[in-house]
Parts: sequence; structure tokens; C-alpha cells
Amino acid sequence: MRVAVVNPTYNEAENIERLIREVQAVGEGSGHEVHQLIVDDNSPDRTGEIVKSLQKKYKYLSLITGPKQGLGAAYVRGFEYAMREMRADVLVQMDADFSHDPKDLPRLLREIDAGADVVIGSRYIPGGSIPADWGWFRKLNSWGASVFARYVAGLYKVHDVTTGYRAIRVKGVAEKVNWDRIFARGYSFQLMSLYRLMQHTDKVKEIPIQFIDRKLGVSKVGANATYLRDVLEFIRNAWLIRAKKTEILFKFLVVGASGVVVNAFAWRALLEAFPLGLGTAQLIAGEAAVITNFIFNNLWTFGERDTKHSLTSRFLQYNVTAYVSVLISAGVVELLGNYFGTAPRLRYLLVGIALGTIWNFAVSNWWIFKEKKS
Repeated sequence: MRVAVVNPTYNEAENIERLIREVQAVGEGSGHEVHQLIVDDNSPDRTGEIVKSLQKKYKYLSLITGPKQGLGAAYVRGFEYAMREMRADVLVQMDADFSHDPKDLPRLLREIDAGADVVIGSRYIPGGSIPADWGWFRKLNSWGASVFARYVAGLYKVHDVTTGYRAIRVKGVAEKVNWDRIFARGYSFQLMSLYRLMQHTDKVKEIPIQFIDRKLGVSKVGANATYLRDVLEFIRNAWLIRAKKTEILFKFLVVGASGVVVNAFAWRALLEAFPLGLGTAQLIAGEAAVITNFIFNNLWTFGERDTKHSLTSRFLQYNVTAYVSVLISAGVVELLGNYFGTAPRLRYLLVGIALGTIWNFAVSNWWIFKEKKS
């Protein structure tokens, strides 16, 4: 298996030679063909020149350079180069300042060998840690950002959303991500890239790591204009992910609203034209909206999904689910009518439809229109 360890660098002249030496040594004993790609943002401290001089010594060492555009842009350049030019089977993210211990690399790769598609070196699961001597600002920056991202962006399955130590399988996962569409210059790249990767796999594994504070060089985290820009970008992207994740619910509700109109008009017409009970009229009226709702949900709400089930199966499953939804709403209408009076009350219908909609969306989203696993 060909592994590409991608190290973005900017002014890491004090660390880069030792980093390359250790990664190359670990790679030789890993059982894999481990290449190292340094993505240098034209460091004025000659980081790139040091790497060039070491390429004569190390066969699996590569370098690409470019203008300083931020961490996210550097990783995008590195990942695309590693997949296109190096034909990598696995991509590894790793900081170049020894915050991530190269000796943990074989542990990440073992989980890839065991079947995981994304392996995350986590500071916030049992066995993981951050430096004990960090001040409150660094702790809040690290822990607070990860918690914020988990709950705002909805990435609940991962405990350390912002870590930069990861191994990613290329086939079926990294190759499916449109990396150029990840608009994150700074550290929010970790959040955005994880979100994109998890759209293509649920085989995500966290392993504990001890995050180490840099000993040499200058930290890129600090109270300055660049840091403020990265924080604002991080907050914005977390909310963008939340909006994207709720888009399906919004579409489903719009389709449902059109069904409510059909349902309501049919319900009132049936009650006026025939001597039907409230629940019976709702059974008939609710069924009238099922087919049009299915068509719109199939083509629009879940239209971008490569769904697991065939069209026929989806149609039959949707009808059964919708019928149960109608039964729920009819039962609620009947119950409320018996309790508060049998005269037609639109609010009875709306309460019944709301409860039926919750059921319908849950089953539709997680079963009927479920996406195929990569």
C-alpha cells in the first residue's frame, strides 16, 4: 500500500530535517511504501531549500511549493498532487512541528489495514491528551473549537473534529471529495474536510494520541489578525455545514406542505360531501397526497442521493410509511375530536399531520432514501 504523508510547512526550518528523518525511519518499518510530501508555502526561512537538499538522500521524499494561502489551501494542493502524481492509496495529514508524533503513524495505518476509511488521531477520547502546561487560552481554543464543531455542524460521531492527524483511504473516499470546493483557508479545513469525507463513508475510527507542544519554531496559533480570520472562518463554516445538513429537512417540509394543502382541501370536501367521521375522512384525504409527495421527494428532496433501494422498492416503502403516517394523524384527529368535540377543527388535523410528518421524515431519511455505502 502506497502511503503519502502530507506535511504543510511555513517557516519550519528548525524542525523539517528531523521530521523527515523520523517519518522516513518509521515508514521503512511500517510494512508499507511510505512517501513524504512537503507542501511548503515559499517559507522565507529556507525550509524548501533544506527539503531539496534532503531529496538526494531520501528516495520517497517530494516537495511542492506555492504562495502562502493558508493551511487548507496547502492540504488541498498536497492531496491532489499525492493522488494524481504519486498514486497514493492512503493520505496522511500530519503537522510539521512535532505536535503529532511520527511514531503514531503505524497505528493509524493498522486501522486502515483493518478496514477503516478515515482514522483520526484524537486528543479527546480515553488515552488521548493535550499538554498539561497549556494556558487557558490554548485549552479553550482546542477543546472549545472541537465541541463547538461537533454540536453546531452535527458531527456527533467524532470526538476530536479539529485534529490534524488523520489517515484517509483514497479509493472510494478521498477520490470522491471535490477538494477544490472546500472553501477553507485556515484551520477550519479540518472541519470541512471531515464533513466531506463522512459524506462518502461511515467507517471512521478514532485512536488516542498525545498531542505534543512544539519545542522549536513559532506557533501559528495566537491572538493576531490571521488567527481572528481563521476563527471567524471556522464559525462560519460550522454553521454552513449545519445549514447543509438541514437542507433535506427543509425540502421535505416544503413537499409536505404541498401535501398538506391537498390533504386539507380533500378532507374538508369529503366531510361536506359525505357523512364520514373525522378519522375516516383523513384516511382518504391523506392517501391522496402520498403519490405526489413521493414523486417530489424522489426527484427533489433526495434527488442527489445514490439511493440503496430500487425505485419500485422506494415507492412501496414510502406508501407503507405514509399510510402509517396517515394512521397516526387520523388517530390523533379522532382522539382530539372525541375529547374536545366532533365538529370539524382544522387544528386537530394540523396536530395529526405534524406527528405523522415526524414519523415520515425519520423513516424516509434513514431508510427509504438511504444512500448506498461507498
